[in-house]
Amino acid sequence: MQIDFHHAVTYVAARLAKFPVNDAKTISYSAQYVNDKAMYSRINSAHKMLDYRNFE
Repeated sequence: MQIDFHHAVTYVAARLAKFPVNDAKTISYSAQYVNDKAMYSRINSAHKMLDYRNFE
């Protein structure tokens, strides 16, 4: 119940703040991801995990 509640409340808050539907979905997904890291699959697409140029 906590998972659904947190996700839903964040979605509703984003919609009340006048975010578009797709943005509200992204916000609520991101908020839930913080709680459930192991349950979500992620794709690192911006850069390689060990790209030493990131340290410059």
